[in-house]
Amino acid sequence: MATAVFECIRISEETSCSVRIIGEPDDVVQAAHDHLVHTHGLTAGNELKQKVTGAVEEHQTKYAIWGH
Repeated sequence: MATAVFECIRISEETSCSVRIIGEPDDVVQAAHDHLVHTHGLTAGNELKQKVTGAVEEHQTKYAIWGH
């Protein structure tokens, strides 16, 4: 299963924001977009969503069951 990861510092050059968002790709893009708008004052819209999408990385996640 692929997990998306967004690190705010990759987008917001004027700050050293340490926010990291991890989850399903669509959820991560929306949450990152909302964070950038509400916390950093960026303008909401498709241009910002495209920028966020470009900064989101996908990682392969392996789930393990304890004791197996």
